[in-house]
Amino acid sequence: MSNECCHIQIMEELLTNNQSWRIEDNSFKAVRESYFTCLNLLWIEEKLNIVSGNFYEWEQEIKKSYDFLLKTQSDRSDCDLIMKEHGTKEIIILNRLLFNVVNSIRMYRDQVLHDLSGLGGDLKSDFEKETNRQYDKSFSYQIMELFRNYMQHQGLVIERITAIIPFFNREVGKELLYFAESNYTSIKNIEKFDKKIKNKPETNEKMKWINLIGILREYYTQILDLHKYFRKITEEILNKSITNIQENVQSVYGNLSVKIVAFYGKKDCEELQDFLLQMTYIERLKKYREKDVTIDTTQYYTASKCFLESDNINVSNSVRCNFRYNM
Repeated sequence: MSNECCHIQIMEELLTNNQSWRIEDNSFKAVRESYFTCLNLLWIEEKLNIVSGNFYEWEQEIKKSYDFLLKTQSDRSDCDLIMKEHGTKEIIILNRLLFNVVNSIRMYRDQVLHDLSGLGGDLKSDFEKETNRQYDKSFSYQIMELFRNYMQHQGLVIERITAIIPFFNREVGKELLYFAESNYTSIKNIEKFDKKIKNKPETNEKMKWINLIGILREYYTQILDLHKYFRKITEEILNKSITNIQENVQSVYGNLSVKIVAFYGKKDCEELQDFLLQMTYIERLKKYREKDVTIDTTQYYTASKCFLESDNINVSNSVRCNFRYNM
């Protein structure tokens, strides 16, 4: 195979007659650029999957913890000891899982900006503007951003777990009476709190503890909205890239079902380096983009209403359990 011109070859040709086909340099460059654009867009979808995986792991742990407390609460003499031990351990587990969620969100945003900067145009600046709009939109986004920075540099934010356990019906329905709480009195003393938190709750001055479950749900939902915007602004470049790949492959192989195509370039030209085009990645990207991104309320207790604070929630015929790590 000559290095003086570019060639393409499918696996069947390599294994049988070693036949290859010449392709013009411009077509080679165009397909290479289109393919790596698709791979970048695919990796962004996978990064969102990491965020979602961490979020649902957090939700699953909440379900696991509350289910345990509902089941364990009884008149046994060792009940309080068992539940206190569980609560102490759970505070650390939830802090770890929360840290995973907020840091994966930061990773997602930073890397999307990096990838968009390589695609040209106003994509990066447009995404930055939408990110800022989401930030300005809600208390949840602002406080979770503050928590991420606080957890990275200063300490943990979940200090208390509160569980309200009904005496009779212990099935979780429309309301989730489990709270992963941060000491809001201490949080308000964090440097730059007033500057960073623009949309304070109506009960901001009186609130002592704040439940992070509903807050994280809203924050995660806003990240999903941000991802929808990312898809919107990259739709044109994606469609052009896929069309360009399909047309160039079909110009050689017609309607033959092609899975993998080897592109052989020129050793002395950086823009014409060899690469392997795998159509499975293109198909995976298309499937991702066809599926809407929204919070799955069928999982765990995501469909149950959360309350911002537990201190003002009164439930008749129930027992209230509070767990703190340092008490």
